[in-house]
Amino acid sequence: MGTEPVPVGDLRQAHHLEAMAAVVISLLFGGRDPSIVFNLVDAIPNR
Repeated sequence: MGTEPVPVGDLRQAHHLEAMAAVVISLLFGGRDPSIVFNLVDAIPNR
């Protein structure tokens, strides 16, 4: 997908990660630009 993985915690944080994933997915399906959603990933331009 053109991004680097982001270390966000171990399995003790799984319930937080699942909730955040739901928020991010809803924003993306709502039309937000994938390169700016919470600045979790850096966009790599298409080559």
